[in-house]
Amino acid sequence: MSTGRGFHPWLHQVLALPVFHYAASRFFGAAIARLAFDAKFGGSDRGWGEFHERPEFISPLAAHAMSFGPGVARILLLGCGGAGLVGDLPAGCYRSVIGVDLSPKAIDLARSKWDPGKTRFEVADMCAYAPPEPQDIIVLSESIYYIKRRKCAKLFARLRAENPGVIFAVTIAQPGRYRGYLRDIRKNSPAVLEDRAPVPEKARHLIVFK
Repeated sequence: MSTGRGFHPWLHQVLALPVFHYAASRFFGAAIARLAFDAKFGGSDRGWGEFHERPEFISPLAAHAMSFGPGVARILLLGCGGAGLVGDLPAGCYRSVIGVDLSPKAIDLARSKWDPGKTRFEVADMCAYAPPEPQDIIVLSESIYYIKRRKCAKLFARLRAENPGVIFAVTIAQPGRYRGYLRDIRKNSPAVLEDRAPVPEKARHLIVFK
């Protein structure tokens, strides 16, 4: 018996494991990574790696979006998953949202949930994606650790050059395990605007920087 895209049940379970997503995105090819993320999103409309139902993260992000003016901010979600963030942000704080993810299933899910008039979702490698116009805020919600650390500085430098004045918002689960990413951001960023764990017991960290 098989499930999903012809996977045997045990293989589907392995592909859906977070540790396999991590390994696939960092060490395997794009095709294997795509299978892993498709398995993750195949049976659920809420993947981990979203701001969903976390007002302690939503509030500061909305405030930074409003700093560009009501309904002005253009927001890019890198590694968007099902884009639960869109449903939590006040609609009046942004003009548009673009989300990209390697998983076609995640993108299909996002497209089915959100208003196409203000949102756009694409299957793409978040490390190579270039938006059609400059963005004001770029969010990596629990997705940065799928990028090798040595590539992050170059990625942020490219995005700064392509999106003048951009603000980055990054959330990291298990910040103790991934403290190197936080250390690199603090070292290489022109300005760190927020750097805190809004809910320490949940072991998640928010860092906002330019």
